[in-house]
Amino acid sequence: MTDAVRKKGAMTVSAEKKPHFGPAAAMQQVALKRIRQGIMTWELPPDAIVTEDLLTTRFGLPKPAVRGVFARLEAGGLILRAGRKEWRVAPLTPNSVRQVAAARRQLEPGLALVVIPLGMDETLLRLAHAGVSSSGQRSKASHRSTDRAVMDRVAQLLSNPFMERWLGELWDLTGRVQLLSDDVPIPDRRPLIEMLAAGQAEQARNALIDAVDAFETIALKIAAEYTARGPNAPVKKRLSNKAPVEAAPMPIAPSRLGQRPQVKTHSPAASRRSQAQAVNSAP
Repeated sequence: MTDAVRKKGAMTVSAEKKPHFGPAAAMQQVALKRIRQGIMTWELPPDAIVTEDLLTTRFGLPKPAVRGVFARLEAGGLILRAGRKEWRVAPLTPNSVRQVAAARRQLEPGLALVVIPLGMDETLLRLAHAGVSSSGQRSKASHRSTDRAVMDRVAQLLSNPFMERWLGELWDLTGRVQLLSDDVPIPDRRPLIEMLAAGQAEQARNALIDAVDAFETIALKIAAEYTARGPNAPVKKRLSNKAPVEAAPMPIAPSRLGQRPQVKTHSPAASRRSQAQAVNSAP
């Protein structure tokens, strides 16, 4: 075999092995962002079952990339392995709320060591003020969004990518609980920003812990009421890999939490028959 033939053969093999899915890393990031968003917005509710085939079909990704996405979501506590090729969206229970709050108490005090540079404090104060002062139907959503933006900026100042990622995952889980009920408190971060700008580490640490305590107190009640609804456990919902989810379920109103739906014991036809019998039997 000549060198030309060998080179031609090598080129043919190389071309055959070239993937047809585009840059795997970029596509994995798209899939990761989409599934994370679905979990955070309750499009994929607690205990929903998702599969590799579902993600492969929806995003056109190779299965190795899909497995990588699920592994990262599992590491973040957003999903749990339910089988060889299945994962389950993490349930929302009082125990899961306690775990999130306990982890936040371990990590968030580290933010008290951050010193916000001159100039950035004004930017963060304006951002925090915009969320607190918002009004109307979007007030809670705006407050959640600005609070997360402020805390993300503070976490970046740690210059520690591990802490930044871990805190981000915990705040994702916190946000999922906040979407369930408007009763879950969202702190005013303006005092914290002023403390960090002034280098008041101890006061900032106490403010961070107080915010976690306030979240846990209300979130435990919300999670307990959510878990108590319906049968003994949340209903597992299997998602088809042929039809995507049409829309995210609406958040449950606080006043309806813990209430079981009323069940009609008589149909309209039965009620008419009863009325007719009552008329016929009247003297």
